[in-house]
Amino acid sequence: MKKVAFSILVGILSTGLFAQDLTFPNWVDIVTGTTLEWNITSYGMDVINTSGMSLSLRVEKNQIVTVNTTGYYFCWGPTCQDTDDTLSTETVVMADGDTNTTFLSYARISSNSSNAGISTIEYCFFDINGDIADFCVNQYFDVSYVSGLLESEIKEQSFKVSAQRGAVLVSVNKATENLRVNIYDTTGRLVSSQVSSDMRNVRVSTEGFPAGGYVVSVVSSQKVIGSKSVILLQ
Repeated sequence: MKKVAFSILVGILSTGLFAQDLTFPNWVDIVTGTTLEWNITSYGMDVINTSGMSLSLRVEKNQIVTVNTTGYYFCWGPTCQDTDDTLSTETVVMADGDTNTTFLSYARISSNSSNAGISTIEYCFFDINGDIADFCVNQYFDVSYVSGLLESEIKEQSFKVSAQRGAVLVSVNKATENLRVNIYDTTGRLVSSQVSSDMRNVRVSTEGFPAGGYVVSVVSSQKVIGSKSVILLQ
């Protein structure tokens, strides 16, 4: 199937990818992180059907440039794929004008310098009936190595995590700008990401989360303070 070219529009207000058949209004092509993090993720991208017809879409992953033992994952529809999967399990049917919010891409790394570098992963959206050309986009995962000095600076900060009915509470020992809390399930899938205007305390709703174990990662200005496990009860 023929691949369609795309253009990246960068402006003051937005970044996006646009084509005749599919539109990605909030696509961010470069995702950054450090070797201290467990996952770095695109946080999900909207996909809009602008083809003028109903489409049945699947996604194919092509690992163009990889870095050492880093694993590359994506979600489409209700299912997230393992790093060895190259094709989405799900076919998502989208009527003309529909917006789908389920696409997510992320890289899982381990804490060592050999996993620093830039990966290039291509995601191709295609209609199973061949009604439109394939639409392929690149995701770049830029992982930088965190030195021992920076790691010690980060560890000067500490945080506490507590679970209550319907929420996870996070408090840090120092006032912190751009405080973000990410929650991952046991498969490594990002299930919640929240930025707080409060520089010391964050309350993240877990309404609707299945009972079980989760990992809470706390990030300050793109520096990972740390990660802790938490058990959510029904």
